[in-house]
Amino acid sequence: MKAKGEGEGAARGRYGFPDQTSKDGGGQAMSVSSKDNEMFVEFLSPGAKNPVRLKLVGDNKLEGTVDMGGKVGNRRIKFEKVDTKAVEVK
Repeated sequence: MKAKGEGEGAARGRYGFPDQTSKDGGGQAMSVSSKDNEMFVEFLSPGAKNPVRLKLVGDNKLEGTVDMGGKVGNRRIKFEKVDTKAVEVK
């Protein structure tokens, strides 16, 4: 992450389905900011360019919205990093 100012930075990350994220190994631009001891990540989804806004809500959890546009509007979205060894595969 590169600092842009007090409480603001720029980062690169991967978001999307595997066929979307593997095309560009460097990831996409993301904005990272902090306000009142809370961390936020914002970026545009690949392809559709829908705004995604996330808030860090735990050590390994992000929650927020993705704006699908039109009649669909904002949809809630959640991410949680899990230990792949702890995931049961059936």
